[in-house]
Order: sequence, then structure tokens, then C-alpha cells
Amino acid sequence: MRIIEPKHFDSLPPVKKKRHYLRWFIVLLLIGGLVSAGYVGYKRFNRPLPDLVVSKSVELSAGPDVKYQWPDYGQSAVAIVGKGVIDSNNSQKPQPTASLAKVITALVVLDKKPLVVGQEGPSIAITKLDQQIYDKYYVINGSIVPVLPGTTLTQKELLEGTLIASANNMAETLTNWAFGSQEEYIRYANQYLEENNFKNTTVADSSGFSPKTVSTAEEMVRLGEMAMLDPVFAEIVASPQAKISNAGVIRSTNFILGRNGINGIKTGNTNEAGGCFMISVDLVHPDDSRSTVIAVVMGAKTVAQAMEDVQPLVYNYTESGFNDVAVVSEGQQLGVISSEWGHKAAVTATNDLSLFGWQQDQPNYELQIDQSDESGFADGQQLGRAVVELGSASGSVAVEQNGQINPPDFWWKFKRIFQR
Repeated sequence: MRIIEPKHFDSLPPVKKKRHYLRWFIVLLLIGGLVSAGYVGYKRFNRPLPDLVVSKSVELSAGPDVKYQWPDYGQSAVAIVGKGVIDSNNSQKPQPTASLAKVITALVVLDKKPLVVGQEGPSIAITKLDQQIYDKYYVINGSIVPVLPGTTLTQKELLEGTLIASANNMAETLTNWAFGSQEEYIRYANQYLEENNFKNTTVADSSGFSPKTVSTAEEMVRLGEMAMLDPVFAEIVASPQAKISNAGVIRSTNFILGRNGINGIKTGNTNEAGGCFMISVDLVHPDDSRSTVIAVVMGAKTVAQAMEDVQPLVYNYTESGFNDVAVVSEGQQLGVISSEWGHKAAVTATNDLSLFGWQQDQPNYELQIDQSDESGFADGQQLGRAVVELGSASGSVAVEQNGQINPPDFWWKFKRIFQR
């Protein structure tokens, strides 16, 4: 065994100490991570609060219903152009229309052969067949306007004879020209009605003389509303008279045309249908706005009775339904202002607001908020406005916060440290 004496240690090479660079690197990395995490946490804790959210909370109420007093016979209905059918009475089962059907005739012909105001349209040859059609209606005491074979009439003249003088023969001549035959017109017209969702209207002829041409008052006012949107149709039915080649001056069967805003539309009378009348009235309201009202009465004893009984539906009831409507009241809640940390307050109107319009319309509104940040936490602070619409009328009312929204507490903000 070898013995190492102490003196030998002095001759041994020195032992090198390990360098612990990696350990110091990890320590520094951890320290940097803690500092960064602390910085991020501080920033997240103190970052700007999310905007408050403002939402509508109610639907505004319409005014009271207009209570109509209807004729005690047949069926009736009222529509406002742009609003559709307002009200109607009785069963609304299909019944003969008489010459109100000529509104359908004109609509369908103008759908097939459109015109613009000022156009006469094509010239249409009058033949012996057209004379025979005239003779047919003459024998059965239908409405007629004379025609002369070998001459021509324009599309517009035939429309005028159909709508102004209510000439059965001109309705048939017009549709024969436009569609080639009555059968093809009837097919096209019923398809047109089906496509436009007229489920209770059936066309069996172009004049309405047939009792098999049926509709309801509700659907007839809808048809009148559609027709009055066509400027050519509206111009013709508003004319008290017209001059037609070889027939001279024809006058409207609507003898109250031009009174009190009446600008159309059509009379009708047969044994099966009774007296029928479709009226169009241009109402001018106190605020100078306008509305067109279409009303129909079917099944009266005479046309004169139908014309008399339809007018109160327009003037006594529909016109009186246009009023200053209280759409918003002071203090009414219109919305809710809420925060992500669970606090809420009401958004309320600062004053009343009334708008002129049809009282049965549903008012609509939108909230326009100027600010929803931390400066908006105070009870009673004005937030912006509510813009309210009633039909074509609009107005605004200031809105304010009703209730206090306090800033979030420490723990809610602390939780945000762990959220991106």
C-alpha cells in the first residue's frame, strides 16, 4: 500500500471550481418573469373599464283602436295606402263584385302591357267581333260604350272606357287584345291573383257581369291600394270624363268624384252583387301630410246607397283616427344601461313627446347615446336621445340615466388580471 505524505499534496494540481452560470440564468429569468407578470397584472387591473351597454327595454304602445260603425248589410272594408287593410266587417266570404272587377282587369292588362303617363299605347283595330260583344251586353242591359268596326282605339282609350264609363264591352275588347281570348285572360288573371296572395278572389270574366267573378271587401281594398300605386290607373280613375274616338265624351259613373278629396275609383251594380262602390280619398291632415284611404262597400240595394254609406267610413272614422298621438311620456323607461360588473340603471325620457299620425300605428324608436364610459355613472346624467317614428312622422326626446352605476369593486378588477 502506498502512503501519501502531506508534502505530496502540495505537488498535486489545483481543483477547478464549477461555474454555475445556468443557475444564475434561471434565477434571473424567474425574477424577470415575476416583474413582467406584476407589470401585466398591474396594467390589467388598471386598464380602462369596458363601455356600458345600452339596450331598448320596451315597445311603445299604439293609440286606441278606431271604432267603425259599419253598414248593416253585405260587407265593407277600409285600407290606408302604405298600411294595408285597417278594418273590415261581417264574414268576408267571397261574393259577386259586379264592375269592381274592372279594377282587376286594368291591373292585369297594365301588368301585361304597361303604360306610362302620357302614353296612349298601341292602336287596336275594332272588328265585327267587338261589335258583337257590344250587342251582347246591350241585350242584357250591361254598361256599354259604342264601337265602330273598321276604326281603331288606343289602349288608353279602352282603359278609359272600362274604368270611367264602366263599359263591359270595352273591358272584353281590351282583354281580348291583350291576351288573345277571354279564356287566356281568365287564366292569366287568376294566376296573377294567386301570385299576389288574393285567396278569396276568382275571375270568371273581364267585366264583372258574371256572378262567378267574386271577391271580398278586404281583398278589393287591397286591389284598390295596388291599383292606385300605378300612376296611369290613378290618372284615369281621377278623371270625371274622357273623349274616345267615335264615341265622343264619356262621363264617370262615379258622380261624387272630385268632392272632398275623392279621386277614384269604381262603381258596380248587378242583380247578384247589388250596389258596390270602391272609393279612394286623398286626405290632407292638419300638419299638411297626406294619406290615401281606400274603402269598399258591397251588397247595398243600390249603387247610390253604397256610395253614400262608404263616405262615413272615410270621413267620420278613418280621418278622425289621424291625431296627435302621445308616444312617450316623461319618466317613461325606454332602455337599460348595464355594466359588465353587474350594475344596472334605467334610461328614461326627460319629457313628453307627441307625434301626428295614424293612432293605431305602432311607434318605433332607437336610442342614440352620446357616451357610455366612466363619466356616465351619475344618476340623472343626460345620455343622449331617443328618436321616435310614428308612420312618416318622427321626433326625438332627451333621455337620462335613472339610477347609480358605481365603479367595480376590488375583487372584480382583480379577476381581470387573469383575463385577456
